[in-house]
Amino acid sequence: MQTQQQQYGIDIGYGYTKASNGVDKIICPSAIAPDTQDPLCGMFTNGVGHHVTIKTSTSTDEMLVGDLALASTSSQLLVARQDKPQRIHDILLLTAAYLLGAETSSDPSNKISVGVGLPLSYFRDQKDELREHLQQMTASVSVDGRKERHYPLR
Repeated sequence: MQTQQQQYGIDIGYGYTKASNGVDKIICPSAIAPDTQDPLCGMFTNGVGHHVTIKTSTSTDEMLVGDLALASTSSQLLVARQDKPQRIHDILLLTAAYLLGAETSSDPSNKISVGVGLPLSYFRDQKDELREHLQQMTASVSVDGRKERHYPLR
């Protein structure tokens, strides 16, 4: 049995999230906001951005991601500081993986491999902690009302 490895590169930047699978690429603002009844939500985006639902063992988050989040009055952006808020980082990473088509199956030989970017000045301090966190992360994700996918990232 040959292992099928899906490979993705995802860089959660302070301004933009950039991701690629070698064929397709995604670039969107590194912004999230709660998916609530916001009267201004989407008014200036012409439908650009994503509604994301992420379920973990402890919570369910319904979020706006990217341009849609920027239009929200409750937008949360990554700021230029050493520690990126883990919650924002995880939501952007899972959304990018979903949008690029990452999908697991019951076949144990089907694996998802994700390379993530860190600022060089913080690489030494954060790489092991980030690797451990990602290896333990599991979530079910749906973007824009599409089929839910389950992600154990390795």
